[in-house]
Amino acid sequence: MARLTCAHSNCGTFLMDDALVQRLKRTGDPFYCPGGHEQHFDGASPEAKLRERIAELEQEVTRLTERAKNTREQLFDTYDELRDERARRKHVEALYLAGQEGVVEITDDVYRWVCPCGASCRTDFETRGEAYGAYDDHRGRDACDETEQVVA
Repeated sequence: MARLTCAHSNCGTFLMDDALVQRLKRTGDPFYCPGGHEQHFDGASPEAKLRERIAELEQEVTRLTERAKNTREQLFDTYDELRDERARRKHVEALYLAGQEGVVEITDDVYRWVCPCGASCRTDFETRGEAYGAYDDHRGRDACDETEQVVA
């Protein structure tokens, strides 16, 4: 038996069966004291709290699943953009080199050379001096004529 106190002032205490108290706490149903005052247990029952927590966790799983899906799609989009940008860069680089001669700076600290004979270098040099050295070696050869060449 559980001893309960009425919520109304000066009503007193009364006894109630433990099983009934547990059921009332779980369901939140109202009950009455022997004086006829309506009572109820405040707060959610443990089962209701667990149901709420389960619902919160299910929402979190749904949110994280959607976020992972969006992140994966963004990753694929970024990869596609990067691949396209590399292809555009190679195309622009080829057009740029086609109209140049001598040592050309492709990007910061990346140099290549292009000869008027049509030969071009496919090797990236880190300094302008290295590129000029390779260009001078090519120009010093007897093979440097008006036929198009590609030197690795």
